[in-house]
Amino acid sequence: MKIWTLFYFSALIGTPAGKFHIPIIDDNQDGTVSIQYQPSEVGSHQLDVFCQGQPIAGSPFKFHVDQVQSGYVSAEGRSKSWNSM
Repeated sequence: MKIWTLFYFSALIGTPAGKFHIPIIDDNQDGTVSIQYQPSEVGSHQLDVFCQGQPIAGSPFKFHVDQVQSGYVSAEGRSKSWNSM
């Protein structure tokens, strides 16, 4: 499975059913990146984020999907923090 990469960053999402999805990584041109993913199932997911093949601080990040629908949910984090909005 090829992991989508942006410069030195890559990411992988694990689903409750044990499947893996490759999110889209966008460069925000301000020293940060955005990771986009459209969930297809309800439950606990895991986001692994890597820089040069090594996990970033705090990775993996766990998140829960309550309802599957189109649209956006955003979360942000810096360094070791991960805050959902």
